[in-house]
Amino acid sequence: MMKVQMKIKENRNFYKNLLIFVALVIIFIGSFACFFAFGISGKVLFFYAVFLVVTVILFWVIFLIIDKCNNTYIIFDGEKIIRK
Repeated sequence: MMKVQMKIKENRNFYKNLLIFVALVIIFIGSFACFFAFGISGKVLFFYAVFLVVTVILFWVIFLIIDKCNNTYIIFDGEKIIRK
């Protein structure tokens, strides 16, 4: 009989949700700073769009680095749960 195992990275949802929250807070603060400090013009909207894209890419790269460095798995076997 073949054993079926399922491997899940430990704390993956935690650091994904934490990074999403921090990115949203930074975007929220940046949005207020951009639109309350400067008038709305094409140049300001261009820099705001660049800010949004750079923020999303930065936090995506941070997530990939943390995910690559995380080598702790929870393995669900038919009989037991192992933290490895």
